[in-house]
Amino acid sequence: MFISCSTDDDSNPQGEEVLVVKEADLIGKWQLTEATENDSDEQLTECDLLDTREFKSGGELIVDSHFEIADTCDNTIRTIEWALSENVVTFNGSDKETVIELTSTTIKFQYTEKDGDDEFTYVETYKKL
Repeated sequence: MFISCSTDDDSNPQGEEVLVVKEADLIGKWQLTEATENDSDEQLTECDLLDTREFKSGGELIVDSHFEIADTCDNTIRTIEWALSENVVTFNGSDKETVIELTSTTIKFQYTEKDGDDEFTYVETYKKL
């Protein structure tokens, strides 16, 4: 697991484990395995579960998104920029996702979206390929 624990850190007075994410931890291809919206499991289709993110060094990310059209699974592949600051990944300079869990085989991203007065928190889990 890629975490460190320090009880001498004033920003963490309870001595809780602090997630430390490094760029090297993200590099590689990750496949979606599950997702939640406001702590409720989302029902992902076999097509959804084909989604991948491939983090490359130098700030390039290849996103392979899958979707169903007329009972056929189709996809789009796009390349975007990414940057890491502490445990927050910024995509294309604006969209941010927080890494809330990271092991050598699993990563969880959390992000929030607003729709009027409603706020939605999403967590997506990926496995390393």
